[in-house]
Amino acid sequence: MIARGKWLLWMRAFLQPAAIAGLVLIAASWFVVAYISSVEHEKAVEEALKQSDSLARLFEHSTVDTIARFDRTLLLLRKSYEDDPAHFDLPKWAEQSALISGDAILLTLIGADGYTKATTLPTRGDPPYLGDRPHVAKALQATDDELMISDPVVGRTTKRMSIVLLRRLRNPDGSTAGLITLSISPNFIDRFYSAADLGSNGGISMRSTAGVVLAAKGYSANLIGTKPGRQMLSSELAKSASGHYWGIGNIDGIIRLITYRTSDRFPLIFTIGLSEDSILSEYRQHRTAYRIVASVVTLLVLIAIGFAVRYQIRLSRSQQALRQLNEEISRQNVRFDAALTNMSSGLAMFDADGRLTVWNERYEQIYRMPPGLVKHGASIYDVVQFSAENGKRGFDVETFVDRFRRELEQTGKSLATNYLADGRIIAIVKTAIAGGGWVGIHEDVTAQRAQAKLIEEKAAELEETNSRFTAALRHMSHGLCLFGPDKRVVVANARYAALYHLSEDQVKPGTALRDILQAREDNGTGFATNMDDYIQVNVKQAAEIQRIADGRYISIKRQPMTNGGWLTTHEDVTAEKQNEKLLAEKAAELEVINTRFSTALDNMAQGLCMFDGEKRLTVWNDRYVELLDMPAHLLKVGTPLHEILTSRVSTDMRRTPDDPVVTARVKELLALPPDASRIDELRNGKFVMLTRQPMAGGGWVTLIEDITERRRAEAEIVHLARHDVLTGLANRAEFNARLDEASRRLKRNGGGVTVMMIDLDRFKAVNDTLGHLAGDQLLSEVARRLQSTVRDTDVLARLGGDEFAIIQEGGADQREGAVALALRILEAISAPFDLNGQDVAVGTSIGIALAPENGVEPGELLKRADLALYNVKSSGRNDYCLFRAEMLEIVHTQQSAERELREAIAERQFELHYQPVVDIKTRELTGVECLVRWRHPTKGMIPPDHFIPLAESTGLIVPLGEWILLQACADAANWPEHVKVAVNISAIQFKKGNLFEIILATLVKTGLQPERLELEITETSLLENQDAHLTTIRQLKNLGLSIALDDFGTGFSSINYLTIFPFDKIKIDKSFTRGILSRADCKAVVASSLALAKGLGIITTVEGIETEDQLDYMRAAGVELAQGYLFGKPVPVSEFGRANAPMLTELVA
Repeated sequence: MIARGKWLLWMRAFLQPAAIAGLVLIAASWFVVAYISSVEHEKAVEEALKQSDSLARLFEHSTVDTIARFDRTLLLLRKSYEDDPAHFDLPKWAEQSALISGDAILLTLIGADGYTKATTLPTRGDPPYLGDRPHVAKALQATDDELMISDPVVGRTTKRMSIVLLRRLRNPDGSTAGLITLSISPNFIDRFYSAADLGSNGGISMRSTAGVVLAAKGYSANLIGTKPGRQMLSSELAKSASGHYWGIGNIDGIIRLITYRTSDRFPLIFTIGLSEDSILSEYRQHRTAYRIVASVVTLLVLIAIGFAVRYQIRLSRSQQALRQLNEEISRQNVRFDAALTNMSSGLAMFDADGRLTVWNERYEQIYRMPPGLVKHGASIYDVVQFSAENGKRGFDVETFVDRFRRELEQTGKSLATNYLADGRIIAIVKTAIAGGGWVGIHEDVTAQRAQAKLIEEKAAELEETNSRFTAALRHMSHGLCLFGPDKRVVVANARYAALYHLSEDQVKPGTALRDILQAREDNGTGFATNMDDYIQVNVKQAAEIQRIADGRYISIKRQPMTNGGWLTTHEDVTAEKQNEKLLAEKAAELEVINTRFSTALDNMAQGLCMFDGEKRLTVWNDRYVELLDMPAHLLKVGTPLHEILTSRVSTDMRRTPDDPVVTARVKELLALPPDASRIDELRNGKFVMLTRQPMAGGGWVTLIEDITERRRAEAEIVHLARHDVLTGLANRAEFNARLDEASRRLKRNGGGVTVMMIDLDRFKAVNDTLGHLAGDQLLSEVARRLQSTVRDTDVLARLGGDEFAIIQEGGADQREGAVALALRILEAISAPFDLNGQDVAVGTSIGIALAPENGVEPGELLKRADLALYNVKSSGRNDYCLFRAEMLEIVHTQQSAERELREAIAERQFELHYQPVVDIKTRELTGVECLVRWRHPTKGMIPPDHFIPLAESTGLIVPLGEWILLQACADAANWPEHVKVAVNISAIQFKKGNLFEIILATLVKTGLQPERLELEITETSLLENQDAHLTTIRQLKNLGLSIALDDFGTGFSSINYLTIFPFDKIKIDKSFTRGILSRADCKAVVASSLALAKGLGIITTVEGIETEDQLDYMRAAGVELAQGYLFGKPVPVSEFGRANAPMLTELVA
């Protein structure tokens, strides 16, 4: 029954709303963790899919481009071989092209019989037989003309793993004449792998369509030549040519997200593998953090539920005790009624209003009161009046009542003796009760008068003692039990029984100690001590703490009695024991935390201090003291914030603490919120950042960081970001910002703003001839001279290269002021510059825009100043120009022309004309120069000098030049093999950086032999990035192309270029031809050019031959080739054969 009650008690405690709400909160926390984790998992996988798909596309594109480049080489070699098999020299070609390096390992020419005919490796003895190689045998049997790619093989000579690219060599009848092969290293994908971010254990692979790994990187084992995961990949390929799947590494066991793509150009499959650990690493970190938070929440909620359950149990027990008390009161009331009836004394109880509430029959009998007098609510005055009238001694009723009521109020008790008329003496004891009433005991003491006083006092004393003892027993928090010398219960309180789950009957007086111990053992509250030992030994101990069977700890104290018995008290100290243990553990843990905290504080790079909710210092570290130079008297726990701030502010401001300025600043700082941050400048010039972080219980933590170096670096970065490093002038960003400010002031206040755009003339020539260091020195000197011409209020900036700009505001006459400044600049720049002992002269061109005359918006002013500058350059340079409205019309015209030119390129409105180049001695045709013409739909035929400059300035020369090259090669492929075609290449095409690839692709596409293509280059194409251009020219020459320097003798550095670049030919400009018969200077230039060419072993071509006399002179001077109207004008390809028929001995049109 007790166990069932206990179980119900616990069930009610756990079913309370707080406990249920806590369990719901725990479930919700874990549900949120699961949901967020699921979302983050899906997001991580989705991002990985996007990343791997992008990488796979890049990998495929990069690898296919590489293989296609190798394939073009094989096609070019095959063409060369098929054109002249007898003279095809593979080793020589490889040596000239420098192809066999890096990823390309070996070039091999294999005959139809499978024997090696040529190779780039030195060989001894008989030619190796390769026909037994599966890839060679398969290629020899093939009939289609596609690139074949072998599985990885180990070279018999090189002993290196390689992939072999194979192309069939064809006989004139289409049969297989052999193979041309290129062996490449599987490591050629390393560059892509190094550049790609695949994370840990990420890998890439290139496979054949049979699933064989041709190249791989990023895997723990060498997969080349194997078929890992073939079955799964084949299954996925059956569904789609590209896609994703999850796979487990056969060797390393790593799970990866595999993205695959099938090439539509080559029989290849490309895969990207991202490891699951790399993809989900951040997700797993977050998931762990979420679980920790949820676990902490769960723990806190469970603790809260525990406290709530414990409180509920205590409340239930209190309610149970209250019910028992009410039952006891009911029993006492029954006893009270019986006692009243059987009392020998009379009893009357009055309330605070003096009304009768309780009385017994003895009370009526004593005073022989009539039936109607004693009733509920009878007044004390009526009752006393009856007693006074029937008494022996008369007295005033009101005085009597007032007196004893005052006594009750003052002492709580009133005693009186009533002498009745019949001689009886009634002793009256009135006792105050709660609520203001009293109880009166009326006893006939006539016979015992002598002993009445003593008996009354003893009775009162005994009553008081019993009340106290009963109250003490009932309300004690300790269990109490008094045992007699016979080890039986004399008295025990309810707490004693409750402690050990005993009933009142089990602890009633007379119960033996052994019976109590046995009952406790039966209900699970017994001691671990043997019962006999406990009875014989433990009961003699003054104090002990016993752990009972249900896990509680009971503190027992005993007081021996003189009769041989003992008084024992029992107290449940389980909570205290647990608290002691917990406090000890927490103290140890706190000691460790404090040690770590102190160590961390003392080793922090930042200063740290902590203030409580009352703004008093609680924690600080040494770095805090060091950074803020805190005085020692403030470094104590409890120091108010205002004292620290007052000390700091007064010290930094060098003022007294009571100075109003200091007081105001301290008040301002005290008002800052707990999450405020600020930067302070200290007295020593350092800057510190103070960052506050509020604390949950009030107060905040402040971190103090020395940011002096950071501020200095930031200031330097800001300066560098707004100023030119070389000259120290404002840069473009600063210039634009200042121009915006000037424009806003102009709109707001009126006035005037002048914008000047300045370009140096002939700067590139200085840079190329004297070097970049001299160019930088020149720019610095120009900046200094420009600064000397402007006012302090003017803005002078270098926009980049040799471009400068000026903003000038105000001035009485804006136009005159701008012109005066321009003239000062022209004069300042015109003086020679001394560059390391060498005098250099440059000019400057200035474009000027005036605001508000030419506009007020910054972009508008810059554009119009640029137009004015362009006008200066077009008119001869070294001058200034003010913007005029008609310049916009010129721009619009140029824009219209650019649009027409763009449409013309798209619609193929161009055609090529060819002018013959002849042997000057025999007049035989040796080649032609390609010249482009624009056949405009409405304007007719437009010569190149009218649109080529526009094409170069807009970049349209690139698509136009590619078309010219392709068309010229296609036309020339149909001509006799001894006729070369010369194509002009612009500087823009060189700068793009892919000229070699464009030309190689054109040769492959048109089938023109490289030896029949000649590229004409002007020196302006070579002014910039000479190293890159030299590499390109050498690559082109390795293909067999000829390179000619056009317009020789008209530039600054032609002779220098002849010593740097490997030219095959120089073309003497037609301007020297026109004056060759009449001007000595032209003769001198031609003579020196011919002598230079002869000394360098370079062929010469003269342009502009129009008369026989000019021809005879040039022939006699030693010129080898000639070009001009004397031999033929440029004509379309359709007219070329007819126009030049007299010179042609063979032509296929």
